[in-house]
Parts: sequence; structure tokens; C-alpha cells
Amino acid sequence: MTGKKSLNRLEIDLVLQELNLPGSRIQEIAQPTIQELVLDLYKQGESRRLVFSFADNACRFHLFHGQLPKNRKPQRFVSFLRAHIRNAHIVSAVHVNQDRILKLEIRRGENTVHFWVRMWTNAPNIIVTDAQHVILDAMFRRPKRNEISGKLFTPEGSPPSAQKSDKEFSIREIPGEGSFQERLEIFFASEEKANELETLRELLQKQLIAKESKLAASKKKIEKSLEESGEYQRFREIGDLIISNMSMIQPGDRWLTCEDYYHDKQPVEIELEVNKSGIENAEQYYEKYKKSRNRHQYLTEELKTVEKDCEETRMMLEKVEQTNDLHFLQETDKKLRTSLPPKQTDDKTSPGKTYQSAGFTIIVGKTAKENEALLRRHVRGNDYWLHVRDTAGAYVFIKNKPGKTIPLEVLLDAGNLAVFFSKAKSSGKADLYYTQVKYLKKIKGAKAGLVLATQEKNIAVTLDETRLHRLFNG
Repeated sequence: MTGKKSLNRLEIDLVLQELNLPGSRIQEIAQPTIQELVLDLYKQGESRRLVFSFADNACRFHLFHGQLPKNRKPQRFVSFLRAHIRNAHIVSAVHVNQDRILKLEIRRGENTVHFWVRMWTNAPNIIVTDAQHVILDAMFRRPKRNEISGKLFTPEGSPPSAQKSDKEFSIREIPGEGSFQERLEIFFASEEKANELETLRELLQKQLIAKESKLAASKKKIEKSLEESGEYQRFREIGDLIISNMSMIQPGDRWLTCEDYYHDKQPVEIELEVNKSGIENAEQYYEKYKKSRNRHQYLTEELKTVEKDCEETRMMLEKVEQTNDLHFLQETDKKLRTSLPPKQTDDKTSPGKTYQSAGFTIIVGKTAKENEALLRRHVRGNDYWLHVRDTAGAYVFIKNKPGKTIPLEVLLDAGNLAVFFSKAKSSGKADLYYTQVKYLKKIKGAKAGLVLATQEKNIAVTLDETRLHRLFNG
């Protein structure tokens, strides 16, 4: 038996005979997927589970030993069936007109309903009618076929002249032990597992290839930034040269020309700020050295992390392409979904915009409504809050990571976002203050989202286009 295929009429007769449904009590009803319905049956001291499946090109019914999803809210049709046939008995089960339509007569007390199962590949359905064939409900409501509540249901069936003879059908040979319908279950379970494996493999391949490409782009950007920041030692050398040649600097000098004892005493011109003293100019270069050194160290660590992620992603992709272990693919899928950073979004479930920085999540709330929602439901006491000082602008939050100190680069990323989404954007720089959310106090009677910060610290931020580009495109 190759490929999935719906049951033919001889196979339906055989499964009906093997199941011997009359006399069974329906204990429970479930719908594991949109294309399946399961009845829990009890007869003569034995519990059985019967599935009707309308999977593509695989309409069938047989006993079912798989797991049902737990705590799933019942679908509309399941709720209807539980109200009408739970604890009812199957009185009869017949194959109507030998045309792949089952009719189960089900009785509970004085009430009788007919449970019709049409196993046609192009129009499968389960329809429940009263004794006069008036439709009470259907698994798939199809108004164009009049398969909705209140309409009269008449099994269409093919006319006898149009039906194929039994010689044109055969009961398929399915290897294995047990009854025909038991072997059916094993075969289709195996087919579905193989299909699930290939579908999941293709999905994971696409995700991992996309991740690999994104990591490669990030690696290239970091390497470029590293190259640009690699000369940070020069800022310290220039500071030293200014200190060594203080006597040559006069108030208002724009340039200092001196010997560069770091480079074979070659003459060098050093730019000065005319409104600063020689010491202040040296300190400014030392400060540039510290910032550039810290950025270089940060980028070096970030590059190591990205390279490690690249290698792990490549190895994972290779294993996904080679393995036939469905459990591994499912676990990989779960791991990928949980590791994906939150997308930038403006929906009600996640107000504001979300960005990623070195494994930390930064959230920007640009309106009073977003800020209020973030403060009430999306940030905690140990998270950090930033805002431009004395200027209207967005609230920026850095989500805390237990046991982790927020790196300076993450703070600068958040600071750049705070300046960018404020009225200070046009000037390109601003003073900010920041504190933990637990030190924010609501002002009684104030507008939504308005807070008073305590125990705040200050930071000066100049907009960095490279940094913003990474945040907006990361």
C-alpha cells in the first residue's frame, strides 16, 4: 500500500463488520484536529476509541490509540454532540447505498438522532439529523450544499448505474498483524508521522537558513564596526602628547603641532577645542579613549557570541537535514520559537516597540497610553527606565535579566532610542536620567503615564547612526 488513500466501499464494509458498533455507549466526544472527530465507546466491559478522519485524500474510520490534546476548549460541533449524544447508545450502523456514507442510529432515552458520516474526498462531512432527516448541526457547515441547521438532509449517493462494480475495488494489503482496521491505524499513523517529519524539516530548514543569513549579516556589521573602533589606543596617545606639550598651547589655539614620540618623533597636528584648556582637551581625548576601548571590547565579545551562534546554527541545520528523529525536530522547533526575539509591534498585547541589544530587551513607549500600559502590566520593579531630561519624549525601558548587570553598550542603545524618539532628536544629543522602575512614583491626579523619578542617575547621549541602524534592523 503506497501513499494515503481514502477507504473504498469494500474496506468500509470490512471495518464496520470488525467494529460491530451496535450496542456501544458513547461516553465522550473530542475533536483533536479540525479534520478529526473521536468517540469514546463502551461495550460489554470494553472501552474503545473510534476516530473519523477526513485528512486530505485519506477519509477513513477505525479504532484510535493516540493521545488527545488536554484541556482544549471544545469546538462548536463537539459541544453540540456532547449535549445530544453523550451517554447515548448506537442502535445500528449501516453503509448507505454502498457509497461511502455511514448512518449511525443513536438513541438516548426517547430521543433518536441519525449520525451521518460522508467519506468523500471532495466533500467529507458529519451531519446529525432528527428522525425526519432535518439537520440539527454539521461538522462542516456548507450553505451551498444546504448542510446547515434546519435544512433537510438527503444522502445523495451515486445512482446504481454510475457505481463501479466490486470487481473494480479490492481490499488493500497492509502488512502487519491484527485486524484490517488495526493495521489501518498503524499505517496511517506512520504516514502522518512521515508527513509531519518532512513538513517540520522543511519549516526548520527555512528558519535556520534565514537565521544563518541574518547572523552572517550581523557578523559583517560587527567586523566593520570593530575595524573602525580598532584605533582607540590613538586617543590615549594624543592625550599623552597634549600633556607632554602643555607649554606649547596658548589660549584660543585650534591646533597643536608637536613631535609624535609614539611614531618615530614624526610631526603631528592635534585638533583642540578653542574654548577648553590644554588639560581639558587631554581629558576629552582620554574620555574618547575609554569609550572607544569599551566599545571595542563590547564588539569583540558580541562578535564571539555571533560566531558561536553561527556555528551552532550551521550544526543544527546539518542535523535537521540528516535526521529522521521527529522528537528532535519538535524539540528544535520549540527551541527556535522560544529563542526568537520579540518582533517590533504596536498591538494591544505588547504596547510600544521592542528592540534587542546584547540579549537584553528594550521597550519604547511613545504615547501616554502606551506608557501607562507598560508601567501597569509589562515592566517590573528591577527593570530600568530612561527619559530625556527637561524635554518631551518616549519612555524607554530595559528589561532586567536576573543575575546580569546591564552593560554600558545596552544603556547607550536605550539612550539613543530615548533621544531619537524625543524632541531632542533634531539637536542630535541630550542629557538623560535613568532609574529602576521601583523608584518611579505616580503623581496623584496626574495624567496617565506621568511619573516622578527618584534615585535617578544621569547620562549624556549623542545619537549614533550606526547604533540606531543596528537596533532598527536587528
